[in-house]
Amino acid sequence: MSTARCSVCLALFAAGFLVASQMVRSPFGQALQAIRDNEQRAQNIGYNPFRFKFTAFLISAGLAGLSGSMNAFGHGVLSLEVVNWRTSGEVVMTLGSTTTLLGPVIGAGLMLRDLLTTANLLG
Repeated sequence: MSTARCSVCLALFAAGFLVASQMVRSPFGQALQAIRDNEQRAQNIGYNPFRFKFTAFLISAGLAGLSGSMNAFGHGVLSLEVVNWRTSGEVVMTLGSTTTLLGPVIGAGLMLRDLLTTANLLG
């Protein structure tokens, strides 16, 4: 993969991570945390849980589409062997969780290092 492609992918990753981190710290993110902790209480104080959950789903679908497009951009083509349910699950379960943003990034880095080491691309 060329340096230009790596730079574009890194810039898109940084933009996606910035959007996600800002969303968590925003009032929208605080409302999502309230809905996650106690949906009935959040509804009683005036939040519409369906609307917030649906919006979060749309944002996460957009970020997932962005990551898929970076994968296709980096490799030039996607085969069916790459697109499976284990690909994202392994990254999240390696180190991340559903409540942190940095954990999945570290997990992806470790998974990438392991992948490159087993392919003899790293020393």
